[in-house]
Amino acid sequence: MTNYLTLRASEEKKHHQSHAGSTMGSVLFCAKWEEVFYYICLAFVLLGGINWGLVGFADWNLVEAITAKNKIAQRVIYALVGALTLAVLIMTIVFAARPNCASDKTRDE
Repeated sequence: MTNYLTLRASEEKKHHQSHAGSTMGSVLFCAKWEEVFYYICLAFVLLGGINWGLVGFADWNLVEAITAKNKIAQRVIYALVGALTLAVLIMTIVFAARPNCASDKTRDE
């Protein structure tokens, strides 16, 4: 039992040292794919917010300009931004509710 605890403490110390520079990854995410997916979703949410800001302040729609007024492409982009916004909301709630998993071995997968 003592050997297991000593080994576990040593592994945790190495893990924390190897992830010392990580800001959010060591707190919110257990796996690298979670962190990557979260930041991709967050980028779409920010672009959607910027687009709505441009619509509100300058009466200029970035999505419309990019898609050359192709209604199907616009609907796809709006649906993608909406779905990824929900994903960010759900991930934020789930990640905040679960315990810190920085020492979990799945972090680097």
